[in-house]
Amino acid sequence: MSVQAQLHASRCWESLVTLLHDSLENCDVCEITDKDFDQQGELVFQDRAVRVLYLGTGFKPIENQRTSYEAVHRFMLIAFEDDRRSQRDQSLASLILSQDAMEQVAGARLLLAGSHEQTEPITLLSCDLFPVADRGVGYAVGIEVPGPAVFPGVHAEPTLQE
Repeated sequence: MSVQAQLHASRCWESLVTLLHDSLENCDVCEITDKDFDQQGELVFQDRAVRVLYLGTGFKPIENQRTSYEAVHRFMLIAFEDDRRSQRDQSLASLILSQDAMEQVAGARLLLAGSHEQTEPITLLSCDLFPVADRGVGYAVGIEVPGPAVFPGVHAEPTLQE
């Protein structure tokens, strides 16, 4: 797979994190990393947080050379808010945070980091309960970020390689 395709997905990921970070007040927003897991492999959250996880990309060719594709990047936004008044209040606070995140991304066109390129509008797919060990529940929001992917590699027509 070409490095360009990997950069495209990573640029979408970076731009998605930036959009949420800039629009959700008093919220710790970042890409999910090893630091987000405890020794038992459970996801750990502090206070009010959204973690963004890249799930993969689907491709559909748009020309018969198979170097240009419609790409659909899939992400999961995991929203958690700690509210220790009651289990119900904690669940409701996490749900409200996930809804705030959905409002920010639904239909948004990401401006890709380091360029003037934009994605197609983001599509919401789902919002599901996400258990958080010993802390309550969060909500996992599934989204798709569509856009073009071009692989001008060794099999591309000469005009694409120049």
